[in-house]
Amino acid sequence: MRKKKGIPLSPVLEHFKLYFETLALTTEEYLYVTDYQNKIVMLSPNVVRDFNIPSTVLRSLDEYWVPLIHPEDRPVFEQAMKAMLVERTTDMHDVHYRMKNRKGEYIWIHCVGRLALTKEGEVSLCVGSMKYMGEPSQAD
Repeated sequence: MRKKKGIPLSPVLEHFKLYFETLALTTEEYLYVTDYQNKIVMLSPNVVRDFNIPSTVLRSLDEYWVPLIHPEDRPVFEQAMKAMLVERTTDMHDVHYRMKNRKGEYIWIHCVGRLALTKEGEVSLCVGSMKYMGEPSQAD
């Protein structure tokens, strides 16, 4: 039986792979790099381990990620992404929201990401990390 091949990394992500993997070994934070030019996302293995995400390399993270965000917190996440990617009023996002982990529990994370642009001003990469903020409180 042949093992199913995963999605290959884009040349840009391949260039960052060693650095990214080394960072992932040295932190508990959840790491990501999105190559918007080639529509590929690279995630640290702990994202797959802790959330219902199928692989460390995906064509689209939103289809897996957004449904895991607490419904009350989705507008905050969506506005932060819209400000960066659509309105282009900022090149960063810095948001707190609740995520459903693999156990079905909502946990608070702090997500920070920054865009990199091409010479022509087009969105090229978004690089960032998400930090687990502690156990959910009873009020959640």
